[in-house]
Formats: sequence, structure tokens, C-alpha cells
Amino acid sequence: LVSELCHLAYGCAKQRALCGALEVRQITDRRDSAWLYPRLLDLASSLLSLCADESVDCHPDTRAAASELLLHLIRKCDAGSVPPAASPGTPAGPSLEQVTNALVKRLALELGHADAGVRDACKAGLRELARLAGKPVAALLAPLRETVLSPLLAGPLAPLPLPTQVATLEAVTFCIQEQSAAAGKPQRETPAEGKAEAAGVAAGAPAGDGAAPEPAAVAAPLTVSTSAALPSSATLPADCLIPLGKPLLALLQGALSAAQADETPREPPPAATPAAAPGTVGPALSEPGAGVRILGRHVRGTPMGVRLRVVAIELLCATLSYDALKAPPHVELRNQMIGCFFKSLTVRSEAVVAVARDALASVIAQSKLQKELLQSSLRPILLNLADYRKLSVPLLQGLSRLLSLLSNFFNLTLGEKLLEHLRRWNDPEFIAKAKTFKPGDEVKIPCAILSLFHLLPPAPDKFLVDLISVTMTLEAQLPGSTSLGRQWSPHREALVPYLRRHAKETVVYFLDRLGGTDPSRDAREQSTRSFRMLLSLVRHKPAVEVRDELARQWELLLSRTLGAATGAPDRSVGAQLRFQGIQLVRAIAKHKPAWLPSHPEVLGALIGVWSSAERKERLSAEEQAAMPLEQVRESKVLVKCFVSCCRHQASTLGDGIGDAHIEILFLMLSIFSEHTLVNYDFLKSFYLDEVATGYSIAQRVACLRYFLRYFQAPRTAAEDRVQALQLIVMPMLSVSFYKKEGEAILSREVIATIIHRLLGGELLPTYDESLRIELLRLATLLIEHAPEQLVDHRKELIKFSWNHLKSDDTQSKQCAYVNVCRFIQVYETPPKIILQVYVALLRTFQPDARQLVKRALDILTPALPTRLPAGDHKYPTWIKWTKKIVVEEGHSLPQLIHIWQLVVRHPSLFYSSSAQFVPQMVNSLNRIGLSPNCSTENRKLAVDLAQLIISWELQRIATAKVTRAARAAVGAPGAGAKRQADSPAGGEVAAAGTPAAKLQKTGEDPQRSASPAAKLEPPPSAPPSPPGDASAGSAPMDASAVMPHSATPAAAPPAAALAATAAAPSPSPAAAGVDAPAAPSPVPGAAPEAKPAAAESKAVSAEEEFRPSAAIVEVLVNFLIRVALLAAEGKDGPELSERCVTLLSSALSIWPDASIKYAFLDKPFSAAPAPSGGSATAPVDGSAPVLTGLAVLHAITKRQPAFLLRHLKQAHALLTPAFEQHLELPKVVEALQSFLHDALRALAVLSARGSTVMQTELASFLEWLGEACGAGLGARDPQPSREINVVRTHGSLRLLSTVGKAAPALIAKHHTLLTKMLARLTKEYLTRREAPAMPTGAPPSPDELLLPALKLTISLGARKLPEHGDARKAFLLSLERLIERATDTELLLLLLRTVGPWVVAPAGAPPALLPKERASMVLKLSAVEAQGSAELHALLLAVADRILTTEALPSRELLLSPGAMRMETPLLLGLRSRSPSTRRAFSAHLSSAIGRSVPHRVSHVVAGHDADGSAGPGPLWLRSAVQVLLSAAEPDVPVAISGPALPLPALTVERAGA
Repeated sequence: LVSELCHLAYGCAKQRALCGALEVRQITDRRDSAWLYPRLLDLASSLLSLCADESVDCHPDTRAAASELLLHLIRKCDAGSVPPAASPGTPAGPSLEQVTNALVKRLALELGHADAGVRDACKAGLRELARLAGKPVAALLAPLRETVLSPLLAGPLAPLPLPTQVATLEAVTFCIQEQSAAAGKPQRETPAEGKAEAAGVAAGAPAGDGAAPEPAAVAAPLTVSTSAALPSSATLPADCLIPLGKPLLALLQGALSAAQADETPREPPPAATPAAAPGTVGPALSEPGAGVRILGRHVRGTPMGVRLRVVAIELLCATLSYDALKAPPHVELRNQMIGCFFKSLTVRSEAVVAVARDALASVIAQSKLQKELLQSSLRPILLNLADYRKLSVPLLQGLSRLLSLLSNFFNLTLGEKLLEHLRRWNDPEFIAKAKTFKPGDEVKIPCAILSLFHLLPPAPDKFLVDLISVTMTLEAQLPGSTSLGRQWSPHREALVPYLRRHAKETVVYFLDRLGGTDPSRDAREQSTRSFRMLLSLVRHKPAVEVRDELARQWELLLSRTLGAATGAPDRSVGAQLRFQGIQLVRAIAKHKPAWLPSHPEVLGALIGVWSSAERKERLSAEEQAAMPLEQVRESKVLVKCFVSCCRHQASTLGDGIGDAHIEILFLMLSIFSEHTLVNYDFLKSFYLDEVATGYSIAQRVACLRYFLRYFQAPRTAAEDRVQALQLIVMPMLSVSFYKKEGEAILSREVIATIIHRLLGGELLPTYDESLRIELLRLATLLIEHAPEQLVDHRKELIKFSWNHLKSDDTQSKQCAYVNVCRFIQVYETPPKIILQVYVALLRTFQPDARQLVKRALDILTPALPTRLPAGDHKYPTWIKWTKKIVVEEGHSLPQLIHIWQLVVRHPSLFYSSSAQFVPQMVNSLNRIGLSPNCSTENRKLAVDLAQLIISWELQRIATAKVTRAARAAVGAPGAGAKRQADSPAGGEVAAAGTPAAKLQKTGEDPQRSASPAAKLEPPPSAPPSPPGDASAGSAPMDASAVMPHSATPAAAPPAAALAATAAAPSPSPAAAGVDAPAAPSPVPGAAPEAKPAAAESKAVSAEEEFRPSAAIVEVLVNFLIRVALLAAEGKDGPELSERCVTLLSSALSIWPDASIKYAFLDKPFSAAPAPSGGSATAPVDGSAPVLTGLAVLHAITKRQPAFLLRHLKQAHALLTPAFEQHLELPKVVEALQSFLHDALRALAVLSARGSTVMQTELASFLEWLGEACGAGLGARDPQPSREINVVRTHGSLRLLSTVGKAAPALIAKHHTLLTKMLARLTKEYLTRREAPAMPTGAPPSPDELLLPALKLTISLGARKLPEHGDARKAFLLSLERLIERATDTELLLLLLRTVGPWVVAPAGAPPALLPKERASMVLKLSAVEAQGSAELHALLLAVADRILTTEALPSRELLLSPGAMRMETPLLLGLRSRSPSTRRAFSAHLSSAIGRSVPHRVSHVVAGHDADGSAGPGPLWLRSAVQVLLSAAEPDVPVAISGPALPLPALTVERAGA
């Protein structure tokens, strides 16, 4: 197996070569080293073949795997034991030394292989063998000096092909390097050894370096000159592989010529060069090094000439290790080689430049260059530098490499000359006149010159000022430059290395230019340009030295900027210097965060600028455009400096932060009180995300304690106090409560200070309204999350909030209500006060206080069942007051909406009192949801009320079921319980007259049924007096009698959730409402508490008694219908309309006998607008009312089919717009189809039980539906149009199919129309192109609907085929055309299922096909065999089997006649079926048809069978013919050749040479 794999490695496809290498690896891993010894050479040869890089399709993994496997085999053989001795009589195997020598020779022979992959593998193998043997590679190759290495130096280099030249030079370079390594001389790594890969040099030859792989060294011709032989081995050292003789000198001359050749490689001689090197991809590139892409370890796409120059320079560099080259006979050659290195530094190829630079560095490291040699080598470069017109980018880049190697050999004269050339580029017109530069050189050449100065000897005093000046001048010429300079430029990028080298002088120079106080415009512009350049250098990440130097000279920075601004004679100059200093400090602090906190002087200077009155004046001048736009950002830059300082201190100091750090936090708050054009959202994010959330407990405690001192300080502005509460204190407390750290943050001392000093004390009268609002929010937050810690301060808390209930400011007043509601929820409170607050909130419905009132009610209402229980009364007091306000003040629509919104948000709390509110709800539905100027919000509220009534009724039904089940389980009476006489839904509702009167009488009269406890005087419109006031008429609250609520307060939201309210500069309803409910509920902000058991049982009994009356149900159902149809017009959106239809279905499922008014359905259908464009692909707004009307009508018909039966005549008018105007809309068609399907089925059941009049009306309705569908198919068109409207036709066919199920006779009436439509659709389908793909969610296009319309037409027309006439012929002709030419599988299945029963139908059965029609149809069915569908073939075989087995089939003889060939295809298809039973059946049919005698079967095979393959493939004919002939034999008689038959002569194979 290994031998076969070795052979396959030479000839198999390279794509499969990796598999061979892996197989060899698996086999060899299972064998010991003794087994590998005799096979190692063969394996190595095959693996070297796999390493060949001869094909671009060969994956790099193949070469890597083969090379790695070769090294693995070498290691395994070396690690194994000595080969065992051969047994007697067995030839002795090779020894380990013999195997090693043979492998070394093999690898040495392949060093000159034309393929780079093979060469690399050989080098790696030799080095591995040398490492295992413990000797240098030169020692291994020394015995092969005469046989292997001598041919490498035979003959000149130039006549060889380029790949062979590269291979020869690489092999010789490898030998010389190993020879030097053995002698102990340092050698630089070659690119093949890995170093040059980073520089862009290939590890091997590009793309295989040329020709096909060669089995042996082909670096030299086979005929070797004897004069070029190496010296005798006896005269050479043991480690000398290639001596410095004539052959090597001749090779060096050739390599020198190749290295100094032009960049465009020469074309090799035609006789020696193949048409195309197998490894190269396309022709050589015009620019060496272009288009390089790396694959694996080799560089692909590098021109062969470039690779030749690289290896030539490598050889020259390696040869310099010969000491003999320094002798006088070879000094000139050595100088030429070094000069070649200098020259190669200026070429364009990066690979050549990199290897030349490394070679030159190696030469300089070995010995000092002579002055004459250096001058002669540099003379060509220096001569080009003398004239500015000869400058080029490669030349300057080569000079840069020379300076990096020989910087000490150049003086400052070179810098002066370069500066002189650089100044010439300050005059673009002068450079343009020279006409010697390419486009783009006007920027590239100056940048290349600037990048040279940092390599010259240091002389900042001589070049620094001039270079900066020239750079600014060059930048001013660039597009987009202004008089104030640029932010960055390529010239500045090139100058950065020089400025980094002289950072101290650079910083001093620029700071001296900033400190000028000259107010003239030119001086200011010059200062601005210098500042921008310095700022860009500080911001530039690589300019570390400049940035560090500026940070060290902070005193000079402050004196030149912030200090100079104080004494500036002009305010504008001072403002400019101040802003420049702040910008520089910010740039340093951004890259060095620890610098600003470690320099308190700089930080103090910034704080002084922030606190100065001049900054506030500049802020006020922003909107007046009285300051430069750049300086508008002064405060923002200061804030960023402070934020950087705070962030660093918080992370480094940890819990040890002091007041200095916290002072900066509060210092920045004043910016939010200023009117500025700058966005400071980043500062808000810092406060909310980092300070509030990221600070530790100790840091938050320190911030809170500092805030208390900060708040009480007399100099603290009221606006700063508000911002501190909004952005620091409130978010910090919220996060602490969320993390369950409130007790650790709020000590008794802190709470006492907040209560007595912030919420009271002498500062209270000085507060403005915004500060009072924030303090109310703070108190509310504390009451919600720390009630136990505030028990001793309840009186102060309620007094503070109660006093604000009298405030004239709406915001402050409603925030106080929120605070009081939270207090009531947490602490025990007198019932009278609770009721007063609740009633006052119910009567507060003004829009400006809506959000806060909503929040207060959502807090208070869930606590009312516990704080104000019903006691002995049927309904609690708060329910009665709610009902009272609805009845007495319900004439005000805003008041009514306000209360109903509360009920909708808390449905479970009002469920037990639904009898008090449902009649009022129903009364207000039309007022709220159907007024002429009704808003969307009010209409949604009305729908919410309707949904609430339905949900309450569903809950009542479910509760009643549970109660009856419980009573049945204990044997108690159930549904027969007597109703109570005083039920709100008792006899009063039953005795009512009109629906309106019923609604007015339903429920309880509040004036008549009010209990003594409920007969309280309504609370005054003004807030009540605070507890403890003598005017209130109530005893003061006793602190010892009031206990905190036992419910655990809920967790507060994190600071991020508080950002929207806490960050607002001015208070708003959303900002003031930070309170959250104590427990989750269906409505945000409301948290119902558990009811007492007595109240719960009373609620259940009341619910069992109350049921909505018929009048209530009638109003509710008709309201939903009206809102659904009104919302469909587009004002309120389709969501509300769909919601109303869903609620209507639920309501009719509960009350199926509800009275529905037909008048509400008539208007939307008749007023529906027609489609605007008639295109099925564009959405039409006019369909929304029709769709909603159909949905409403469908929902009614499902529950009340009699409603539709009573209005059948009106239904014509309702549905006419949909049939006439909207059949091109798929949604309308689908809705119509669904409605008609359910409606016609229900109407059929009702009409069967009804009178004759009903049946007549239903028949008339069906007739009208049929005519409407026919009109959609073009029945009413006087002249059919040429183009068929496929979308409208498809919709009409869908509806006709639905109507035809209820009235099959309608299909027969439209058969002529269907036949015409089938012909037109067939023509359109057979001539159409592939339908384009439509975007997802788009309506179907006409091309997409063509096939479904065709299927529907076939299905409808096939239900009853006419007995005779042209319509019958046209219909059958269309079917035959489709069977013959259609390709869609589903369509062919439909055709087979339709036509198949007709073909095999007995005589007289419809449609009674004529013999010719039947025969023609069978012949067309044979075309189905060409389709690949198994289901199609099964249907065809079923039809064929019925024809073959049914003897009574009409015209069967015509179908089975031998000349008709109608059953040939199905018969052959059955013979090759996958089913054995099917094959046996059709074989039996074939046998019975042709007879069992041999002559008949031979005649059938030879003459009667379709042998040309027209009826089936050729192999099938051969197989069936053999089966036919073999089946003629008797099963019990052996098959033998007849006597007269002549057998063929025997075939014999003659051996060669026999």
C-alpha cells in the first residue's frame, strides 16, 4: 500500500495529494523505525514530489503536510533502534548509515530543483539531519562536493532559464551560508529562512519559480567543462563546500550582472524558455512587487526578474564572508558587490530594497567601509541630490535607508541642501514649470525630504525653526487650508519623527510663539497656527516624547497661556490664550489621566477659570455671536478635564476620596443652569452611569454628606441645589435602594439633617418652586423605600407636603399630592384625610397636571381597600364618592374621562362594584368615542371601557361556574337561589321601557341609597387643613398611634431609569413623577393590595347578582360596530378597528341574542372609495372600510345568521362595492371568500327550516352572487379586452368556487365563460416568462397569480363538461395543450387527476368522451413521462393499468392497436418502475400482448419495438428486449445453444516473446 501511495504522489491530481500524505502518515505512525529504514528513500522522494509548487490549484496545506511528514520520518528513523540483523539466508538490509547517506545525497541533488517548495523541503531536511547527527550541514555535504555541488558551478549563468538561475543561486547561497556557519562566521538569515517574510520577500520562488519539477539537479547542463571543475578534495578543508575559485568567481560575476539589471526583467531566449512557467500567474507585472498576495509560505505573483535580483544579492552577501575577497586580486569585485548593495537601495521593488539593506547592514557590521569605497558608492546618489529636478521618491527613500545605516558618515551640509530643495516646493508655480515630476510628487517628494532630517546628526538649533516654517508654508498650499492652519497634514506626519527627537526644543519653540500679546491680526493668526500644530502633536498618539515634555514643562505652559491671559492688554487675546491653554491641558490629560490629579496647581488654575466671572460673561455672549466659534467649547473642554480627573481619582483612591474630589463633582453642576449652545449630555451620562451606579458605598456616603453641607451653604445657588438633587442625590439614592444598600447610605444623622434642615428650618421660606418640587420628590423617594427609618419623622414629613397642597404652582401642588399618597400607602392615616385627598384627586382633571395626578391616584387607589374598608356597608365610601362624582359632575367630559381612565387602570379594584359603574360606562360610550371631534385617545378609552365590561362579564361567568361547582360539591343549592330584592340589576331594569330609560334606571340612586357614612359633605375644592390644625376640626395625629405599613416597599429602579426625569433642567410632570408603585400590577404605577376576606365574599355575591341588561348589551355591541367602521377610515389606524372586531366577537359569544341595528352597516360599504390605480401590487386605502365591514358582518353572521337572512336584499347593496371595485385586492377577496363560505353554509341550514319566501330570497341572493362573480370574469364586457386582468380574474374565480359549493348549478351557467377564460389563460401561461421575484410581504403580482387562476379555471370547468358543442372542444383542446407543454408539477397533477377518470370512465358516465377524444387524450398523457416527478408517474401508470386491465372500456381496441403507439410510453415506464408489483403487472401486460412464442417475441424485439430510443432511453430498450426473449423460455427446460448455431472461436492471449 505504501508503494502504491508513493507512485500516486507523482501522477495523481494535486487536489487529492493531501489525502495521500495523510494516508502515509497514518501508516507510518503504526510502524516501527526498522520497517521504515528500507522505505525511507522512496517515501522521501514521493514527499518531495508533493512539496512541488508547480500548480496554482495546489493547496498550501499539501506542501506543509508533506514537508512536515518528511521531517517526522527523519526524526522517527533517528530515534529508532539499529536495524535488526538479517536472518540466515535472507539478504541483509541497508544500515542506518547507508540510509542516511542516500537520503543526504537525494536531498542535496534536489537543492537545485526549479521548484521553490522542493528546495525549501530539502533545506529543512538537511538541517534536521545535521541536528540529529550533531554535526553541521557542511559536514554532511562535504562528501558530495565533487558529485553534487560541482555541477552547480559549471557553465555561465546568463543562458539558463530564469527559474534555473534562481534555483542555482539559491543552492550556492545555501552551501556558502552553511559553510560559513560551520567555520563559526556570523551569517544573516535569508528570506527562505524566515526573516524576509516580514519584509515582503518570498520564502521560495514565486509560484514555483517556473518550470515543472525535475527529479534531479538541473541547474547546469549535462555537459560540464573540465576546466571549470573544483579543486581536488585533498587540497580543500573538510568543511569547505565551494572554494573561491574561477567557477565561483564566474558565478559571482553573473549574479552581479543580474543584481544590477533593470527592474523590468529580460525575456529569456526562446529556445530555453517554456511558453509559460507553470508557477507564474499571467505575465510579469509592469511594476515589480505589485499585486503580491501571500498563499501559505510562498509569495505569489512576484515577477521572476525581481526574485532573481533578490537571490543574487543574497549570494553576493553570503560570499562576502570569504576572507580571500579582501585580497588585492578580488578587491575590485568586492567593491562592486558593495556598490551593488548601495544601488539597490533606490529601486522600486520592496523585496530588493529589503534584502539590499540587510546585506549592507551585514557588511557594515563585519568591517568598516573605506572612505574611497563609500564615496564611490554614494556618488551616484549624491549627484542626483544636487539637482532638485532629479529628485524622486525612490531616491529619497534609498537615501533614508542609507542614513539609517550610515548616519555618522554624513554631515550637516546634506541637511542644508535638503532644506534648500524643500524651500523650492513653497512655490508651486516654479515646480510646475519644471515639468519633470509626476502627478502627486508635489506632496510626496517634500514629505520624503522631511522624513530624512531625523536621521541626520542632531542639530535642532540649525533646522528646527526653518523646518516648522517650511512645513506650515507647505500645508497652506494644500486644498482646504485656511489662514489659521490645518489640524493635520502629510507634511506634519513626515516631520513628527524629527520633532520627537528634539522634543524639548520643539515644546519651548511653540510655547514661546503662544505667549505673545500682540493684538494684531497677523500675530494672532501666527499664534493660532502654532497652537494648532502643537495641539495636533500632543494629540498624535506616536508623539509620546513631545507630549511628555509638555507635561514636564507645565509651569511654562501655564505662564504662556493662562498666566499670560490675565495680563493681556486685549480681552480677545486673553480669551484666546486661555482657551489654548485649556485645550493643551485637556490633550495631555486625555493621554495621561494621572497627570492632572498629580498637579494640583494646574487643576487649581482650571478651577479658577471655571469660577471666574469672565467665563460666565462669555457664556452669555454665545448667542450674540460675540466670540469665536472655536471658543464656544471652552466650558465643555473644562468639563472634560474635570471628568477625567474625577474618573481617575475615583478609580485610584477608592473609598479614600476627599472633599476636593467631590467638590469638582458639584462644581460642574452649574453648567446646566446656563443657556449654552453646547450639548452636555455626556456629563449627565457621567453622573447617572458612573457616579450613581459605579461609586462604592463609602464614596456615595461621602457624596451625600458633602451634599448636605453644600445645600446649606449660603453661597450655593438655588439652581445648583436643584441640579445636585436631580443628577447626583436622587439617582444615587435610587441605585442604593435598588441594591438593598439604603440602610448603609442613610444613617440616622443624615436622615435627621434631611428632615430638619432641608425639609424644614430657616431655609424653607427661601426655596423657589423648582427646589420645592425636587425636595418633594426626595421625600417621596425616602417614604417609599425607607419607611422604617422615617417613623420618628412622620409629622414633619406630612406637614412639609401638606403645606404644599395649598401652593399656587400646579407642579408643586401635584408633587405634594404624590407625596401624600405615598405617605397614606405606607403609614396609617385618618380615613377623613384619605377620603379628602382621594376626592380632590378625582376632581383634578386639568391637562397640565394629568401625569402627576395619574401617578398619585395609581399610588393611592390600590391602598384604599385596606385604608377605607367597606365595613358593614355594601360598598366602601370611596366607591360611593367615585359614583357620586360620575353622576353629579359627569356632564364635564374631561372629568368623566379622568375617572374612567382610573377605572380602566385598576379594573380588579372596581370589579366588586361593577353594578355602580357599568350603566354609567355604557351611557358615556357614545359621548367619549363617537363625538364629532373625538380624539384618538378618547376613542381608545371608550373601547377600553367596552373591553372592561366584557372582561367583567367573563369574570362573573367564570366565578359563577366556580361557585356552582363548589356548592354542588358540598350539596348546597346552586342556580335556584333567590335573588335579593335590593339588587341593582333587579326589577327596575326589567320594568324599564326604552333603552335610554333602562340605562337611566339601572343601578342604585346615589342620593336615595347613600348610607349615613357616605352622607359626608364633599371635600372643599381647596386642600384640607393639615393634621393638627385647629381649623380642620380633627384631632392632631399622634405619632405613637400611627404605625408604618407592614408591606415591604418595592425596589426602586436604577439610576438609568431615572435619567429622563432627573436630568431635566426645569421641572415637568414627567420629571416630578419619580415614584413607583410598591408592587407590580397590570397598569404601570398601580399596585392593588390584598382585600379582606369579608370584602372579597361580598364582591363575589354582588357579582353573581349583577348582569348587564339587554339595553346595555345593545348599546355596547352597536357601539363596537360603529367604532370599528369609523376607525377603519384611517384616522385611528387599523389596530383599533381590528380590536373592536375582536371585542365584537367576544361580546356576541357572551350575548348571542344582542340586538344589532342594520343602519350602522350600510354607510361604510356604500361610502367606500374606489381603488385609485387598479394595480394589484399597490396598497389601496379605500379597501380598509370594506375589509372592516366584512369582518364585522362575518362576526355577526357567525353568532346571528338570522340577521343576514333578514337583510338579504340589503346585503346586495352592502357587497356590491366589494365585488365591483375591490376584486383586485387579495385581502378583500380573502375576506369575501371567508365570509361567503360561513354565511352560505349557515343560510342553507336556516332556509331549509324557514318558509318559501326565505328560500326564494336565498336563491335570488345566490343568483346575484353568481352574476357578480361572472362580471369579474368579463361576462358584462361588450367586447373582451386584449389583455387579461389576471388579478381580478383570480379573485373572481376564488369567489365563484366558494359560491359554487353552495349552488353547483351556477358553475354550469358560466361554463362558456370559463372555457373562454381557460383558453386565454392557457395561451398566456404557455407564452409567459419566468415570474420575477417579489419582495417579502408585497402583494402577489399578475405573473404569480397566473398559475393559480389557471388551476381554478380547470377545477371549476371540469365539474360539469358540456355534452357537445364548441365549448366542449375548446375546453378539451386547452387541456391537451397544457398536458403536452406544461412543466409545473402541481398543474400536471391537477390535469392528470381531472383527465384520468374521464379516460377510464365506463360507457355513458360523464363527461362521456368520444373514442377519438379518449384516444387523443391518452396520447397526450404520454408526454408526462418526460417529467421527473414520481407522483406524476404513479398517476400515469394507474391510468395505463386501468386501460390495460379493463376489457369493457369503450374504444379499448383503438387505444391498444399496434400502430397507434399510444400505450408504448406508459408500458415502458411501468417496466422500469421502482415498485416490483408494478413491474410484474406491466410485464404481464406485455407478455399477453405479444404472445409467448419465440417468433412473436423476436419479431416484437426486432421490428415492433421502438429501438431508436424515441419512446425511452437505449439501455431500457436493451433491457426490456432481453427480458422479453428470456421470458419465452420454459422454466423447467435448460437453456442451450441450438445445433446449427456456430460458436465463435476461442480467444487466446499470446505472451510476448513466446
